[in-house]
Amino acid sequence: LPLLLAAAGALPSGGGVKVQDQQVRCLSVDRLVLDLFLYPVLEEYVFRLHGMGWLAKRRSEWSPLAVNLSISLIFSACHMFIWPWQHSIAVIAPSLMLGILMQRTKCWPICAAVHGLMNGFWLLSHEAVLQYLGGN
Repeated sequence: LPLLLAAAGALPSGGGVKVQDQQVRCLSVDRLVLDLFLYPVLEEYVFRLHGMGWLAKRRSEWSPLAVNLSISLIFSACHMFIWPWQHSIAVIAPSLMLGILMQRTKCWPICAAVHGLMNGFWLLSHEAVLQYLGGN
């Protein structure tokens, strides 16, 4: 469980700590390194390479879609420990896309790179919305 929590982004970053329903965060170098590189690499290694690979072998009768959906739901559930439930629901669709990418390319580093780009887009859009609204 600790590895899954770390893979879901449970490490502190940006001079703040992620707390359910209340976040103290800022866009800093350590946050960028964690969100753009470390978390994507760790999450794709754990969930796509090992999780999907293990489940596909263990449940060989399952379709690739069933394997992908199962791992995406586990990925989402792990995010619920540290993020509000809305965020956990929001990561299901990108997780499914990354699962399809993994099944087609069989290359988890490509998934990690795309995941990092997705996180970068989210960070930029999230920070822009907060600035627009006068928030954090």
